[in-house]
Amino acid sequence: MIKQNKILTLHELFKFCEANGVFRLVKVEENDSFVKIIICGVYQIRLNKKTQKVTLHTWFFTNLESGEWRVRKSLPNRIPCFWKNENIYNIQYWLQSAVTHVIDSIVKSNYSISGICYMYKSFYGGIETKILLEDIQPDFDTTSEMFEEKTFFYPHYLAGMSMSKMRHDICIKIMTRINAFINNETQKYASMSLSKNIWKVIDKGVFSLYGKAHFNSFVRNSILDANFLDYYKFSKQIRINDNVDYKGLWLMIGFLRKQKKSNYHYTLTGKIKDLYKELQLPESISYGDFKYMYTLKPSLIAQLIEFISLRDRYRFGINDKIKIIMKLLRQPEIKKYPTKAIFDFLETVWNGLRVEHGYTSVYRIALKWLDYHQDLYKNIGYKSVTRRWNTELNRFAHAIEWVFNTDFYIQKNQSLASIYRLSEEWVEELNHDDYDYAEISPQWNGIDIDWQSCISEMTVSEITTLEQLKKEGQEMHHCVYSYAHDCANETYRVFTIINNDERATLGISQVENHKIFKFDQVMGVSNSAVSSEIIKMSKKVLNQVNSKINKVNLINLGE
Repeated sequence: MIKQNKILTLHELFKFCEANGVFRLVKVEENDSFVKIIICGVYQIRLNKKTQKVTLHTWFFTNLESGEWRVRKSLPNRIPCFWKNENIYNIQYWLQSAVTHVIDSIVKSNYSISGICYMYKSFYGGIETKILLEDIQPDFDTTSEMFEEKTFFYPHYLAGMSMSKMRHDICIKIMTRINAFINNETQKYASMSLSKNIWKVIDKGVFSLYGKAHFNSFVRNSILDANFLDYYKFSKQIRINDNVDYKGLWLMIGFLRKQKKSNYHYTLTGKIKDLYKELQLPESISYGDFKYMYTLKPSLIAQLIEFISLRDRYRFGINDKIKIIMKLLRQPEIKKYPTKAIFDFLETVWNGLRVEHGYTSVYRIALKWLDYHQDLYKNIGYKSVTRRWNTELNRFAHAIEWVFNTDFYIQKNQSLASIYRLSEEWVEELNHDDYDYAEISPQWNGIDIDWQSCISEMTVSEITTLEQLKKEGQEMHHCVYSYAHDCANETYRVFTIINNDERATLGISQVENHKIFKFDQVMGVSNSAVSSEIIKMSKKVLNQVNSKINKVNLINLGE
């Protein structure tokens, strides 16, 4: 029945949500004309069986007893096409979005929501302040004293609170009651049902093209992460003519979507030049380069796109680095190696291109590496001996590090054996007792983590002095001592990891413009590859470091 005073209490709002199916998490209706998936009573995905057209709708209340479905361009939350355990939390987002939408919809119909605000006085920095708070839970010290109650009428009288804060608190109040009877198990089955039934409205052919254009497991981007809303937008934005095949360039279509606005529409005819013109690629990638990409493996294109995407973060030098990567991709030797080997090889090259005057030398070492290791691949293969290949890449990275630190210029006729010999001589000199970094602080702050208590299966210790760093380089016969400046500046951290008879040196570097760290390298004696157990432990150490940093940042923000 329509309320005459047009005011709802919080309890009445809760009952209204219940009566209108907000707590019916996922509902599927199907007849001869339509397939309808209704989420939390107010969101609908509808397939017209005759036209095969999919539309999105939201229910708007014209009053408390009636309303209408209105077409919308998007949805407030993602719908995973493939269910995973972590997807159960998505239902919470849908519920919160639905409750917020109900609040907004009835307010637009000239209804108000009433409740009680509790006024507190608290002390921040010794100063007494008055705070208005809805009665869910105080977000300040519990010793604060309540001194007054006030009635609010959202959105007209807010009792001193902001409109957004008031709406948020009303929503949380309703959500608190919802969570009392919709448990995790119910949400789990609802999220499973949503991911299963969404395939009733997905065109398998279009989804196949969407998958080709967006996903590649080599860059940690699995098709299992596909979500319906992105697929839906793809189906609206991109039209692909029948029998079109872009081979290696499929991922460039996904890259094109990232570059364009959401209202962008494009028909793909299969002409490579048309796609090249639409893309905003670096100047260093010519049309000839782009045509050549057609023949490359999608994984290498995915890697190249990752490199290109970095230009938004690093404005200088990216064009020249991409030019070198493209020159290497066009080498005939590239196709004589497995994709994984080339993927790791190009990653090493990219990380080594740090100073412009050293680009030529890095490129020449890379060419010699590609030429030299062809026979090794023919003789021993790759998949069953990946540790050996990791050692070869470590030696390659070490040679690049030598060039970076010494500005040595590689000649065209110089052999790889000669380059490796000179880089080893540099390590011996670097780790010699007479070689010193007198201007560097002899000690720096480590990460405040008790490694013995949080990691019991191996021995982990952080290096925090210049003496320890030099000793590590001497005992392990590698160039970790060359990172002394970065370690002293606390932008690079070095750890020793020991597992029974195996010892490794882990290096992690700070992400630019961030406080967290990223994996840089982990090497055994003389730059040899390490076991999978050490690699797993290295990732665990990195996670512990970043977790500690994030925790400290939160504490600092709170202060």
